[in-house]
Amino acid sequence: RDVERACSSLRSTFEQRFAKEKAAHDRRWAETERKMRDDLETALQEASRRADDRYASEAARFELRRRASLQSTAPQESDLEATKAELDLAYATFEPTLEAQREAQKQLVAARKAAVEASKTNESIPIKVMGQLDVRRLTQRGMTMLQISELQERLRCHEFQPTRVIVDQNGEAKDVVDRDDPELVALRVEFGDVAVDEVVRCFRELDAWNPSGRYSVSVPWDPGSNEEMAPAQVIDRLAAPRRPSVQERTAAFISGRRAQQAPPPPARLHNR
Repeated sequence: RDVERACSSLRSTFEQRFAKEKAAHDRRWAETERKMRDDLETALQEASRRADDRYASEAARFELRRRASLQSTAPQESDLEATKAELDLAYATFEPTLEAQREAQKQLVAARKAAVEASKTNESIPIKVMGQLDVRRLTQRGMTMLQISELQERLRCHEFQPTRVIVDQNGEAKDVVDRDDPELVALRVEFGDVAVDEVVRCFRELDAWNPSGRYSVSVPWDPGSNEEMAPAQVIDRLAAPRRPSVQERTAAFISGRRAQQAPPPPARLHNR
């Protein structure tokens, strides 16, 4: 009798557990089936949308061909001559302006290069390197020099796009930081928002100053107005009386002290 009661208790426990597991299995399967059905429906809707877009494109192309075939009369010679004259006038007007703009750009690049070279011997011309990561800020966040070099090289890749364009309520397109970008998320988790802000700053500077080559550009910079110094400003600073640098003042001070401490030269004896 005791064995029978124990077997009955085990049987009831097993049946209850089996019923719970079966119910949980049925729920999971129902959820999986619903998700598969939703995914299939989404895929079908996407395929239908693509088919509609392709059909609309083909219909538009067919309509253009039909309209082109209906134009049986060729344009008159006078219209062609008038159009050619307008194009020649526009080219003659635009070409000198474009050439002047190219020449001004060359002069600006040459002046910028000369200012950077002059800054090596004149401390009155501050230089800012556009698109270069701030090593001090990143090392304070725990980033190694190898990681900083790899991140700087990553900024040169055109496929790296940590920003995206959105349209606001007024219909204006704005360039904002893509906070959901996987690389920015990994940087934020490991090194914090400082690293993300630094990467975004360098990315935007490279887009503004060197979008094609995407390498750092040195420019004479005015910290007061936070903008590039004009060639006239560079010339004014070069023409101003130059204040000796700290190294030059230190060297002059040491030379003066040595001259004061040096013993006088021995008196020269003359034979009479």
